[in-house]
Amino acid sequence: MNFSTTSSISQINSGSISRSSGTSTPSKKIATKSIINIKKILFEGAKEYFKKFGIGILEKLKIKTDLENNNKNKKEKEKGKENKIEKEKEKEKEKEKEKKRGGKTNNCKI
Repeated sequence: MNFSTTSSISQINSGSISRSSGTSTPSKKIATKSIINIKKILFEGAKEYFKKFGIGILEKLKIKTDLENNNKNKKEKEKGKENKIEKEKEKEKEKEKEKKRGGKTNNCKI
């Protein structure tokens, strides 16, 4: 497209300037429609490609994230169990110390 040098960017964007040359270029709407059509074709092609190989890409990603979440949850549960075991061991040690001292001591002053 050839535009006159005095035209402003807003005039170009709004489409109010006529083309000075006789070349035929698609309007903004036609270009947008063709881009949308190309995207649809690519998407459909991708769907067919993944259908051919058994499972869709979105399902693969979902399965992968589910597995990662399950592994993460298992690790967190194991850590929680380990923490409980450690706390129980500490309590047992405290009880043993108290037995060695002869029971609980009261720090009350008379």
